[in-house]
Amino acid sequence: PQTCSALCSNDMQLILASVIRHLDHKNVLHDPHLKASIIQVATSLAVQIRIGRGLVEFGFVDDLCRHLRKSLQAFGEFVGEQELNSNILLQISIEECLLKFFKRVSDVRPLLDLMAITLENLPFG
Repeated sequence: PQTCSALCSNDMQLILASVIRHLDHKNVLHDPHLKASIIQVATSLAVQIRIGRGLVEFGFVDDLCRHLRKSLQAFGEFVGEQELNSNILLQISIEECLLKFFKRVSDVRPLLDLMAITLENLPFG
């Protein structure tokens, strides 16, 4: 049987994944400030997760990487200064959340592989 800490960790991971899924909601999708706020909540959850050697759900990491990729791609488009600053805030929030979660995981290799796959198709130049 699983211990309470393992169950609590699984619950926290589900809550974290649910919070991250809100980034794709139609009322949030085009608002970088609101996205950054949601990601800051997710970061607080990521700090609370206790990860042992059990299976970790990485779907929300894939979602975060997808939003990071979209944010990075937006730099190639002509945008105003305010939108650019909002985009930078969003990127910093995503990076902070990923960093906090990665610190909780004992083997980050699968996460780094996932990030590499998600980000490798970025057009540069």
